Amino acid sequence: MGNHETVRLMTPGQFKELQAAVTEQIPSDLSFDRVLRGSELPAEVINEWIGFYQKIGIEVDLSGLILPDYEKGFDRLLVIPKGLTLNPVWAACQKVFDGKTWSAYGNDLDGNVPTNDRVPTTSYAIRVRDRVEADEELKNLSANDLSKKKIAGITLLERLVYEQKYFHETGGHLDLSNWTLCSGSRHSGGLVPDVHWYSDVKLYVNWCSPGNHDARLRARAVVSA
Repeated sequence: MGNHETVRLMTPGQFKELQAAVTEQIPSDLSFDRVLRGSELPAEVINEWIGFYQKIGIEVDLSGLILPDYEKGFDRLLVIPKGLTLNPVWAACQKVFDGKTWSAYGNDLDGNVPTNDRVPTTSYAIRVRDRVEADEELKNLSANDLSKKKIAGITLLERLVYEQKYFHETGGHLDLSNWTLCSGSRHSGGLVPDVHWYSDVKLYVNWCSPGNHDARLRARAVVSA
């Protein structure tokens, strides 16, 4: 017969010591919302986003909002409230940036960009990489390429919200050297929106063919719930 060892249960004191040891291994700069997996947003994060939307003139209700799972490198959380649409966000951009905006769609972005991978029928959150320039990992990949690879990309609405949130936090702008390919959105004719801060002068929204690819035309990958 083989030898059998007696299995001893961990005492409450030993469990507390183990819990403390594990807690010590969590980086001190790891924010609370990054620790959570698919749970509700902490109140301080909710209040931060409510305050941001109030600053740009949009009243929101974010109750019941659920966090997407955290993936390494996707450290920027973007919160999109229920019912938010492109036109009021674009109007807020025009106001916040003192008219330094240009859009190939005029002021009717909702009418011209009707198809989106995510629509805020309820409030939702996504995670993207926290960086000024769009994802270098996705350079030279067209919207068609991304679709084939099943890489989810940022929508035009999410990208414009990100621009304003970043500006309110830092006073700076995104995509100073490259263009964000908003591969999660489509123009009514199937074209794909893209966004750039043009020559340090204005927020520039244009479009390209879904087959277009370039080293400076890059999507922003997203993690959603």
